Amino acid sequence: GLPVIIRNNDATELCITKGQEGHVVGWQSSTGPSGQRVIDTVFVKLFNPAKPVQIGDLPENVVPLIRIKSYIVCKKAGQGIKVCRSQISILPNFSITDYTSQGKTRPVNLVDIADCRTSMACYVALSRGVSAAKTAILRPFASKKLTSGISGYLRQEFRELELLDEITRLVHEGEIQYLLKSSTCNAVLKNYRDIKGKHYCPSSIDGPLQWSEADPLLENSKIDTPQYWDTIANKNKNNQKIPTVGFVPAQGSKPITIKRKFSEPIDYSKKEEPQLKKTKLSQTVALPQLHNLPGLIWDSENYSCAYDALLTLLNNLWLENTGYWSPVFYLISKPLHQASLNFKRVIDGQITLEMARD
Repeated sequence: GLPVIIRNNDATELCITKGQEGHVVGWQSSTGPSGQRVIDTVFVKLFNPAKPVQIGDLPENVVPLIRIKSYIVCKKAGQGIKVCRSQISILPNFSITDYTSQGKTRPVNLVDIADCRTSMACYVALSRGVSAAKTAILRPFASKKLTSGISGYLRQEFRELELLDEITRLVHEGEIQYLLKSSTCNAVLKNYRDIKGKHYCPSSIDGPLQWSEADPLLENSKIDTPQYWDTIANKNKNNQKIPTVGFVPAQGSKPITIKRKFSEPIDYSKKEEPQLKKTKLSQTVALPQLHNLPGLIWDSENYSCAYDALLTLLNNLWLENTGYWSPVFYLISKPLHQASLNFKRVIDGQITLEMARD
């Protein structure tokens, strides 16, 4: 029944992620090297996971957590001692900090804001609750944290959010046409204020946030423009001095020349004498052009990112020399042999690369 919080992304596809909450329902232990009892596995029932989790014969949403090794270097008297620590990545969850609680919703929210340093920390802690009736402040706190004012940047942000809230409401109710179609918030605010006037302030805004001609709402001098990606083409094909491998050199930078051919072996046993600088630069060696490498489309339901990374590397390695790598994959293991067969079916057009992965 101990409430715990997971502190490591052990298996994202099973909702075993950093910040996931739950409670202990069982454990398995063994005897350590000094005769002490050591926990091997802790079984945790996840609280409100993103999706139902079923592992073998375990109850629904119950997951096993095992020990993970981590290494620490302890320094003393100028010397470092490497210590290996093996433990399960969970912590008791009787309380958490305001930082860790971000993004969480608590039906019953017990908070202690006496030690919060800023009003924003108080806000994060208090806003985790669903209602004031189910929020309890455990001890007195200094009211100046909430009444001593806010910075100009934060006040500007709150004012813009209030104005965007009104724009969204008016568009939803059909009171204004959707002629404010813009790709950024700054552009929407500018268009709306051009129509309503620079000093227009909705009456629904709280007094401390209201603006006027004496205390104006500042306009962002930089109106964001949408950024589009484009392929940089080589305009001068005849003067291609430095072929790149999918990269564009920074403006003003100079290419680095190499002194030997790529195929020439390097003899590290010879001690080369430093050469005098030459007045004529050596010729830049052209690097081979690489074509677009095939990749996989991420499976968001099964969290395939780890498999995508591995299979993308194996597939492109296999494509470089299918005649060489096919028997190598066959000799290494059955899964690699099956992967090479599926890669062959992909290039034959029988299946897609995603089907080969699955």
